[in-house]
Amino acid sequence: MVTYLKDLGDLSSSAQSYEVAIRLDPDLAHAHLNLAVIKHLESDYAGAFRHYQVALSLDPKNKLVIDNMAKLRRRITRSLPFHDCV
Repeated sequence: MVTYLKDLGDLSSSAQSYEVAIRLDPDLAHAHLNLAVIKHLESDYAGAFRHYQVALSLDPKNKLVIDNMAKLRRRITRSLPFHDCV
């Protein structure tokens, strides 16, 4: 669903849907994962990390969550100011 709405350019509506789902059931790992992906795409790295962490705590063996968290960490590391000096 995220991919479909992303292709339509409607991440905001998709994010709102996942936020409602999480309010109704905070233990929906896939909703946290999908919301994290949206936040990641929107460069809201703190929000993405928070929802990836929740998704991982709910589904610790989910390879997609693990891989996406690794990508986010690499992205954050690349954007640190000192990275250009190394």
